[in-house]
Amino acid sequence: MVFIIIAGTLLPYALYVMSLGQLKPTTASLLSTIEPMVATLLSVTLLHVHLRMFQVLGILFIISTIFLISLPLERIFKKRLSDPKIN
Repeated sequence: MVFIIIAGTLLPYALYVMSLGQLKPTTASLLSTIEPMVATLLSVTLLHVHLRMFQVLGILFIISTIFLISLPLERIFKKRLSDPKIN
């Protein structure tokens, strides 16, 4: 039982946390955001768990948020500020 706790939970989590320290903050935050969604999708795929509508909406919100965060907003704002038609 102790082996399962250490090898199955503590060691993988410790390796995951240590690997996040090696990444850029934006990449680490995106991976942290995506982790619950991956766990949910794995449980649906491997364990045949059924999702409710709110859970599916939550996954869609996570995906849309990650997409919005990854957009190059600096270039969009610079383009708008330099365009005389918008001002």
